[in-house]
Amino acid sequence: MNRALEFERSDNIHKGWIISKKYADILLNNKNSKNLHSILHSVYGSMSNDLNSNHLDTTNRMKYNRAWQTLLNTFKNYKSNSIVRNAVTQFHYTCHINI
Repeated sequence: MNRALEFERSDNIHKGWIISKKYADILLNNKNSKNLHSILHSVYGSMSNDLNSNHLDTTNRMKYNRAWQTLLNTFKNYKSNSIVRNAVTQFHYTCHINI
């Protein structure tokens, strides 16, 4: 029983990172766009809906959600566009290595 629960927990974490990577790819493709801020919020909403539809955890307890929150905070407090583009690249890399 414990083995099955641990496998399900591990599988859910993996699915969460796959979903995050899918939306991180979209952000990476649009990182030089002028309206990146609106794209980020749209992509974040879509990612959140995708997690909910797959019955995955959307709280900050999961690392993929904390990574998204860090990216959103970076956008909220950014000083220059290069910082934002670098944050998107770093976020994409974080999603990639956790798959």
